[in-house]
Amino acid sequence: MRKKYVIQGLVMVALLVIGTTPFMWGNAEKMYPGISVESENVGGFTRDEWNQFVAQKTKDYGEKEIVLLLGKTKDGWKLKDIHGAVDEEKTEKIWEIGRTGDVFFDWYTRWELLIRGKDIDLPLTYDKKLLWEKVNSLVEKYSQEPKDAVPVIDANGHVTFTEGVPHISLDAQKLYDTIEKALTEGKYTIQIETTEEKLPTLTVEEAKQFDTVLGVYSTAFGGDYNRSENIRLATEAISHHVILSGERFSFNEVTGRRSPENGYLQAPVMVGSRLEPGYGGGVCQVSTTLFNAILLSGLPVTERECHYSPVSYAPTGQDATVSYGDLDLCFVNSFSHPVYVYAVYQPGQVTCYILGNETDKPSSASVTTEYSEVIEHKKIEKTNPAQTEERIEEIGHDGYRTQIRRYAAWKDGRTYTDTFSSEYEPKDTIISYKEDPKKKVEMKKQEKAKMDRKKELKIIKPNDKKQIERKIREE
Repeated sequence: MRKKYVIQGLVMVALLVIGTTPFMWGNAEKMYPGISVESENVGGFTRDEWNQFVAQKTKDYGEKEIVLLLGKTKDGWKLKDIHGAVDEEKTEKIWEIGRTGDVFFDWYTRWELLIRGKDIDLPLTYDKKLLWEKVNSLVEKYSQEPKDAVPVIDANGHVTFTEGVPHISLDAQKLYDTIEKALTEGKYTIQIETTEEKLPTLTVEEAKQFDTVLGVYSTAFGGDYNRSENIRLATEAISHHVILSGERFSFNEVTGRRSPENGYLQAPVMVGSRLEPGYGGGVCQVSTTLFNAILLSGLPVTERECHYSPVSYAPTGQDATVSYGDLDLCFVNSFSHPVYVYAVYQPGQVTCYILGNETDKPSSASVTTEYSEVIEHKKIEKTNPAQTEERIEEIGHDGYRTQIRRYAAWKDGRTYTDTFSSEYEPKDTIISYKEDPKKKVEMKKQEKAKMDRKKELKIIKPNDKKQIERKIREE
């Protein structure tokens, strides 16, 4: 009998313990033990400590990165960019865990916390309108054709590259829904479904081998719109070309035919000794600028021709004319690393860079004139009785025969030198007269002679006058 009472007593004690322990464990003014938020224990936090914890989490959330995996491309933004923050209203419910006022529910919840604990993700809120703006911006960004990484050159000639941009086909609604679902689940690295991806030809990783400027040259030009537009097109055509070790670069192959179909406009071009309208006028300024950058980089030039006459935008002997299917500018990459042609158009100026590896950069490079001689032009006179006055048909100029020498040296003792000869033909001055100027001079001489004889008659003796007049008539 006594044993029975003992058992009943123990059961009563056990029930009392079970019933009261959840209410005795912890403090009503603090978070109940067993609660953790994103794996951080907050059990025992006072109200002030809890508020400080939430405030710090809100700050940390703003800096949290949303990483979007778009095939082989990563993109995204910070949570604060869509006004992401901890949802204060829902966060308040975490503080209320175990203290709802429902005795049975609170008793069960507190036991659960004691036995198993509870880890909770902080609820997130964000601006859905801003998320839509980000999604649409992303779709537009990747809807374009792929763009290569672009060089950034500092004052010391050191080169870095921006990120290239691939072409990726994205569905805006699916992208929004995927991001929204992931954020709801507390996921911030999100795999995005893509239907098409075209990568740039040059990635940032590949671009790291182009870390310095090997050679650079600039030329200036005037404000003629058509010529400026042709220069811009040719500049963009040669830019961003990678030439591997041993490969050849051809200006004509890269730029293509200078035709209206390719966007080129009519502007003055040199045809023999004359300037005439032609498609692609101005392109030779780009080839000349590139030629000089190549010279300073130490790369061998395998094909180059000078103009008919010297040009205003480069020293005599340092120009390079081109004509599609006829005259070309070519060079070979003789270095052990790839080189990169980067050309920049600005209104009134074009600049060409040869970028490459630091180990290929010449320690010194120069272009000097070895000799230059003048080829004098002639003056040609013509007669045209139909015209009323003297007319200059052609304004001539002297020609030149010149040779330049390029010298490059490297720190390891290597040197490279070559020469480029140029002959610019003289242009004759042509003047057209109504009468033959030589005959005109001769007639003036004869008239003067007659006048002089007549003057003599006034001072001779009268007896000799008839004889002299007869002689003049005979003459």
